[in-house]
Amino acid sequence: MAEILDVARKGTVKTQIMCRADLSFTQLKGYISFLREVNLLKVNTENGKTIYVRTPKAVEYLETFAQIKSLMKKNSGQDFLLTRAPYWPKPEE
Repeated sequence: MAEILDVARKGTVKTQIMCRADLSFTQLKGYISFLREVNLLKVNTENGKTIYVRTPKAVEYLETFAQIKSLMKKNSGQDFLLTRAPYWPKPEE
C-alpha cells in the first residue's frame, strides 16, 4: 500500500500504479477500492482521465509506516516489511 501511495504522490493513472507497484490488475482494483474506502486515496478527473492522488491522511500513514519500518530494521537487522514471503516461522503442529 505504501508503494501505491508513493506513486500517487502527485496524481497518476492506474497503469502507472500497476507497473511501478508491480501489481496485477485484479490486485490493483482491490487496493484502490480499499485505499479509497479508508480515505487514503482520492480520484480526480483531468482531461477525461481518472487520476489517483494520495490524501493528507495518506501522508500521515506513510510517515507512520516509515517509523515502524525503521524500528523493525533497527531491532532485527533485516527489513521484513519489504519482503513478500512471510518471515515468521510456521506454527508447530
